[in-house]
Amino acid sequence: MGQQNKGNPKDINRFYGEVDKGSDKPAFCKPEHKRIFDEETASLKKSLKSGLVAPHRVMAQEQNLKQREERGAQLQESEDRSKKIIAEDPDGWKRRRDECAEKIKRGMPSRKEVKDRTINPFMNLRREKQEGLQATKKEFMIISRAMGEPANVSFLQRDS
Repeated sequence: MGQQNKGNPKDINRFYGEVDKGSDKPAFCKPEHKRIFDEETASLKKSLKSGLVAPHRVMAQEQNLKQREERGAQLQESEDRSKKIIAEDPDGWKRRRDECAEKIKRGMPSRKEVKDRTINPFMNLRREKQEGLQATKKEFMIISRAMGEPANVSFLQRDS
């Protein structure tokens, strides 16, 4: 993990941790998943505590609960790490977020073009890949989530 933090201070890879292996975005970018995970863990803990689990399954469920609690701690650590990274240079990260927003705004078709169907979606996707707009959108979403800001890129779409 120490190796991961070296390099460009605005390197988006700093937000990825142990819990994010093979994931498209860091765990803190999916608050709804974390909320559901926490609810399921609390429900499992409650059912074990109140004796609702069959006696022959108690041991397996306790092991499952232990694994879920460890995973929950890792998810919380991911969120804490992201806030710490942003706290190191909040103005720099805000500037980077604004740069990404401007690039996305320029690269996205306007609402009018989409509504009038004057844009070919397949050509637009190909252009987004070539210009690196998808990576910029991902970076915008990660920085926005870490800062606690709205991360929906559709709000950046021009009207005309």
